[in-house]
Amino acid sequence: MDIQAFRNYYDTYYEQLCCFLNFYTHDGAVIEDVIQEVFLKLWENKDCFDMDALTKVVNQAIEQLPEKCREIFSLSRKEGLSYRQIAERLGISVKTVETQISIALKRIREILSSSAFAFLWLFIR
Repeated sequence: MDIQAFRNYYDTYYEQLCCFLNFYTHDGAVIEDVIQEVFLKLWENKDCFDMDALTKVVNQAIEQLPEKCREIFSLSRKEGLSYRQIAERLGISVKTVETQISIALKRIREILSSSAFAFLWLFIR
């Protein structure tokens, strides 16, 4: 894992980890310490970190989306189309695209939350 991939994981999971840890403590300093420890261990073990395993989990989460939702999400994230471009291509409103992306992200987060936290938790043990 290179520094950019590490930064992407940090940016992706930082807020989710904060929310998750907030269930156990409302002490911001403790939450920050735990998150620092998680990412420090992740960086120290970067050579053992299996990017393929995480990528597989993400792809499985995307595959579980309803067909139209998955199509809109893929056009946005994989092809890099704007919401307006997606709406024009599919003949739907921009608002529909926004709603479907929100649904996709929510479902993907739900699916990944247990997998990702379990995966990251291994690094602090």
